[in-house]
Amino acid sequence: MSPHSPTGLKRLQWVIRDFLSYHQLDRFKILLNKRVTILHSRHRLNLGESLLYFNPLLKQLSNDGYLNYQSPSGLFGDDSITWKRRVWAQGELESVKPLIMDQEYVCQERIKFAKKVRHDYFVCVQRSISSLEGELHLRELRTLVYTNSSVNDIMKQDHLQGRVIGQFKFSEMDIISYTLLSLNSHKVHWNKKYCQEVEGYKDIIVQGPFAVQILMAFAHSHWKIPLSKVKYKNVNFIYPETNMDRSENA
Repeated sequence: MSPHSPTGLKRLQWVIRDFLSYHQLDRFKILLNKRVTILHSRHRLNLGESLLYFNPLLKQLSNDGYLNYQSPSGLFGDDSITWKRRVWAQGELESVKPLIMDQEYVCQERIKFAKKVRHDYFVCVQRSISSLEGELHLRELRTLVYTNSSVNDIMKQDHLQGRVIGQFKFSEMDIISYTLLSLNSHKVHWNKKYCQEVEGYKDIIVQGPFAVQILMAFAHSHWKIPLSKVKYKNVNFIYPETNMDRSENA
């Protein structure tokens, strides 16, 4: 790996305030329509449900319709850096203290690293969610890959291990509805023509955070205990109407 980080990159940070409204979780439950059993507390968030909150409002957008402020070209101030697609690659969530409903919290974002690996750029965002008094409640890492590889090149075969604990199929409207819930303007999640003609997908694709939330819902339901930390990695994209198995080791 060869770093490509200009002076001042590590000092960049952004603040997002949000109020943990019950309505946002209720909308998510309605979207799932009882296809997944959710151990839903009326007092605090389950691990993973924070992905419904602390999403930035629309700012300057790239050609793919997504936020530009954390892209390689935006971070490095270099418009010559281009990519065909951006992919939510992996992440980590760790609960330090429960996030309580009906309260306001502050999410601080900063760039943990931004690196060029061969022809791709990896951007890791570190997020810390704290109370208004500054008490830390949740740590999060999310890594996006900005790549010029074709869709066929980034596809990998999934090898399911462990006992299957649930199955889920994302519909087209599931994906579009989650886009509205999470304020995600990325065209790959709602514009089929763009997906086919520009990025080379056959259809719109499921959001990385959406897939993580479904996986976490199955995990909570299966083990029936609060989870405090999770690491995840997306090895393939998901089209609508694809049957997905969730295993104990997934």
